[in-house]
Amino acid sequence: SYNNLKKVYSIFICMSSDKKDRDTITKYSFLQENVYGDFRGNARYDLAVLVMVRLTYDGNESKNELIDMLSTLLSKKLSRDEKERILESKHGIPMTTDLKGKVIEMCNFSNVILEDGIRQGYEQGMEQQKRKVIFNMYKKGFSYENIAEANEISIDEVKEYIAKSPVLE
Repeated sequence: SYNNLKKVYSIFICMSSDKKDRDTITKYSFLQENVYGDFRGNARYDLAVLVMVRLTYDGNESKNELIDMLSTLLSKKLSRDEKERILESKHGIPMTTDLKGKVIEMCNFSNVILEDGIRQGYEQGMEQQKRKVIFNMYKKGFSYENIAEANEISIDEVKEYIAKSPVLE
């Protein structure tokens, strides 16, 4: 039943926004606009709200307590101990054993994201390099068999790389 739907908030925490957009919180919601006809019913078009929380850069202070606290917690520059000290002294969050575990988890989470990004970048770089080598070998007249053997891939894979390469001159 439409009348039993609950309001939904989607909150995005943006850790690296453009400089002009940092240190802001923006709420987006739906407004009714009659495109055709003159609807005068009681539709609940306010059921979805999007909130964008754009943090400061690397733990810089904010006058907004939420942004300041999240910027501290998710900072790549601050150590875990510094984060715990700031959260307790500045934001009044008592660092219980359970909460310290959560801070460690959040610190590790950002490291996982960083390591995943590094891995993806490495893999993309290696793939681009491989594509370049295969294409250059092809341009220099190497056979599909020689290219496949040198790059330890199948002839079909060589053909795929060449087909996806820039247009031949």
